[in-house]
Amino acid sequence: MRHALATLVAAALMASAARAEDASEGGDDPPGWLMGIVNLIVRPLDDGLLVWFPLIDSNPNRGTNVGLMPVWVLENEDGRIVMINAPSVAWNETFGVTGTWRLFVYPTTESQLRARLSYSQNTNRNALVKYTNHDLFDARYFLFAGVEWQRDGSARFFGIGNETERSDETNYTLDHLETRLRFGVPLAWDGDLRVYLDHELRFDRTLPGAFDTVDAFEDVHPALIEPDFRPLSGYGLAVGLDTRDGYVVPSEGVLLEAAGMLYPSHFGIDAGYWSTWLDARAIVPLDDGREWLLAAQAQVRQIFGDGAPFYALNTLGGKFSLRAFGEQRFTDRGVAWANVEVRHRLWDTRVRGTPVEIWLDPFAGVGEVFDTPDEARIGRLQWVGGAALRTVARPQVVGSIDIGYGREGLAVFLDIDYSF
Repeated sequence: MRHALATLVAAALMASAARAEDASEGGDDPPGWLMGIVNLIVRPLDDGLLVWFPLIDSNPNRGTNVGLMPVWVLENEDGRIVMINAPSVAWNETFGVTGTWRLFVYPTTESQLRARLSYSQNTNRNALVKYTNHDLFDARYFLFAGVEWQRDGSARFFGIGNETERSDETNYTLDHLETRLRFGVPLAWDGDLRVYLDHELRFDRTLPGAFDTVDAFEDVHPALIEPDFRPLSGYGLAVGLDTRDGYVVPSEGVLLEAAGMLYPSHFGIDAGYWSTWLDARAIVPLDDGREWLLAAQAQVRQIFGDGAPFYALNTLGGKFSLRAFGEQRFTDRGVAWANVEVRHRLWDTRVRGTPVEIWLDPFAGVGEVFDTPDEARIGRLQWVGGAALRTVARPQVVGSIDIGYGREGLAVFLDIDYSF
């Protein structure tokens, strides 16, 4: 279950409350229905806000969740958000009742800590801790460290290739444990150019899925079933240039990264392979007030070698690639996609000193998967279009509802942060 609606609705309600308060102080009575909702849901605290609201969450693979989520937003004396605590209880037709606890801590404007615990009546489990710091030692060193365990009964597999049909869909449960570590060393005093060292250790197994509305994975692909945990260990090197003026909420700059990871034969498993990728992003202001931004991204990923299990192959679909398809919609050794957005700030206000903005961002994207790059064809591209409604509390909080449309219909994603 996604947690973005907490951030999005909480910030929207805070902004609505501030606007209503401003209107009242200016002599114009705010709408009665608005003040009624605000007074019912929003509770001001000495050091922040407590927001109660119904949770409505949708995902193309998991279905709809409905429930309740109280969100405690804690601010420091300068009005910057330093913590968000958001537990919830929700119901899903397949997974039953799910209890989730989420914590977001922002020690500085350059660092954040995320933690989550989630337990469903049926199948799904999740626990994670992730820490990111873009200014380690106050010297522009970079650190990411994370550990996550997830048992996801909604995982999908349609087969290999760009021509798979919706009717090829199968469902399985992926039981996944991983640790990731990335350390970046600045190659210039300002830290824009860095070299990164990466390590990934993961353990995976595949179990029967939770949905009986699609074919069972074990019936269609029995040779791919792995009932015991399979270990994979990867070692990577990357070079990246990042001139963006913000890591979570950028309004200008570029990101360029080239990377590779080697997964050698380990633990008695003869399954070595290489994974490489190129990532390019740009944010360009279209006016002096930065109410209009042009954002673009292109990414290419390729696996070399035959040792990668199907769940470690590159995929296309989901919030962070093509937003009209569910996660894992297309699978192959190679993938490429591009997205462009026109980001428009509709309005902004200040809530207890914190700037809060509402953005409407139409987007378009294309992409495809392939075995090798020479097999990519323009005529086989998947096309999507749509728009995202986002609430931004600078410098580190973004809640987003992304609605995309493609050849298989609509898809809706609720999450934190931008897609790129």
